[in-house]
Amino acid sequence: MVSADETNDPAGRVVKWYKTNTDIEDRKWAEALLTGENRRLEMLARGESLEHILNGLCRLVDEVSGDSTSSILLLDPVTNQLWHGAAPNLPQVYIDAVNGLTAGPCAGSCGTSAYRGEPVIVADTLTDPLWMEYRHLALTSGMRACWSSPIFSSTAQVLGTFAIYSHEPRRPTERHQHIIEQITHLASVAIERSRTEAELRRSVTGAKQAQQQLEQALSEIRTLKDRLQQENVALREEIDKTSMFEEIVGASPALRALLLQIAKVAPTDSTVLITGETGTGKELVARAIHKRSPRAARPFVSVNCAAIPGALIASELFGHEKGAFTGAVHRRQGRFELAEGGTLFIDEVGELPAETQVALLRVLQEHEFELVGGGRPIQADARIIAATNRDLQGAVADGSLRTDLFYRLNVFPVEVPPLRHRPADIPLLVEYFVHRYTQRAGKRIHGISKKTLAQLQAYHWPGNVRELQNIVERAVIVSDKESLYVDERWLSGAPARQVVAVPRLPARALHERDSIEAALAEAQGRVSGPFGAAAKLGMPSSTLESKIKALNIDKRRFKGPTPLESIGPKRTCHRPTAG
Repeated sequence: MVSADETNDPAGRVVKWYKTNTDIEDRKWAEALLTGENRRLEMLARGESLEHILNGLCRLVDEVSGDSTSSILLLDPVTNQLWHGAAPNLPQVYIDAVNGLTAGPCAGSCGTSAYRGEPVIVADTLTDPLWMEYRHLALTSGMRACWSSPIFSSTAQVLGTFAIYSHEPRRPTERHQHIIEQITHLASVAIERSRTEAELRRSVTGAKQAQQQLEQALSEIRTLKDRLQQENVALREEIDKTSMFEEIVGASPALRALLLQIAKVAPTDSTVLITGETGTGKELVARAIHKRSPRAARPFVSVNCAAIPGALIASELFGHEKGAFTGAVHRRQGRFELAEGGTLFIDEVGELPAETQVALLRVLQEHEFELVGGGRPIQADARIIAATNRDLQGAVADGSLRTDLFYRLNVFPVEVPPLRHRPADIPLLVEYFVHRYTQRAGKRIHGISKKTLAQLQAYHWPGNVRELQNIVERAVIVSDKESLYVDERWLSGAPARQVVAVPRLPARALHERDSIEAALAEAQGRVSGPFGAAAKLGMPSSTLESKIKALNIDKRRFKGPTPLESIGPKRTCHRPTAG
């Protein structure tokens, strides 16, 4: 469940939002919102009209929400009147009635929001005094609730308002709040860009002046585009979190010791090195440290070094200048710039190439870096949390990791215990995941047999919590009764490794094999497709197939059960005969 509320001052005005999360947002909704945001970004880059972009934003909201309509009103700074910039699905009679509305303290939801410069929440338009003059209009237009929020410029000036109209009287949910935050930001970027271009056209009086102002406008547009890209990265990370557990669940001594370490190091600005096996939740620990730190209000940005080709890691971390290499058609911000003032989580840090290790060491020592292809040092203000499932001391010994970098990273080591070392937490984790997936599937599962729990606690869990999460999700899908069903064969798909006389692979190849096997386990043996292992690793499916063959990985070990196997014992199926 997700709820959203606001804090009011003595006069009843909204001062700020606060929210309570007990589950993550629906993945399909988040993906739809991301797809829509990408379309708006493309429209902005193509220089499409403001009307086209704003109407596209409102249509996106109406499609995603499904039970409401929306509008964007633009504020005339001279007359202080509001005019519809976009309202693709509102009745024309309502649009005509509201156009020209003067912003004021009692001017409905939108006019009052523009006047106050703060959100105005009307849960029932038929009883709220702000809608006294518009009740008949609201009733005939099917608007029983209205949640309006101001659209601010980069200099904190009110540009207009964005409103969502519900067909039923109610307060906004977490989903609506997230939509409002995203759309007001995108609308702000589009409106400012449009006004910048309009001002440029009005002010150009000569060729020299036109050239100077054009360069300035293009610089502003690039800055605004960077803002959009940063929001896009943040939204992708929010979607990525839907594939991992959101809270640290458990009460075992090993987990309590881990939480104590988090509590001690979080308030500091020290570098943290998180170690642990694949699937133990190292990124979750990093997020917990960030959320409990003084940087919690700033961005948390993550990068997985194992998922990026070695030649591109430096550009991904530090950004690059225009023309730095073939295909670098404009300046690009790196993860350090995106994490300014916040936290940068560097996963699989042991996979960094030697030259990138030198650049990272410079950041840790001198708090500065240079863009790829650039020569000007840039100050870095981001806390670094690194993670790995490799033996970094072994990497130092074999020369693949710099000794000085290891000691700079290893200021405060945190080891995440594997699931087999915390069997007492398995019942709590199972209960948590069952609750999560039954809500999504619309099922009711109230019982977990002692035999099933004992079976799960006895398993060695080579994939750790991530594997347990996948097993529970599969069990919820196939369970037809109110008791959770787990097929024993699911727990034998990834047996404990045995000592086999095989040639020893290099450390990087061993890690690459582990990463591929973890992705195959998540994708249940699928390589291609949007949810396949190739997509999870960020590489073409043909490339992944070649790596699987070269590393001698058996994909069949990770495939889920067939539908008949999921239901129960094998049955013999006979083709019907004629007659």
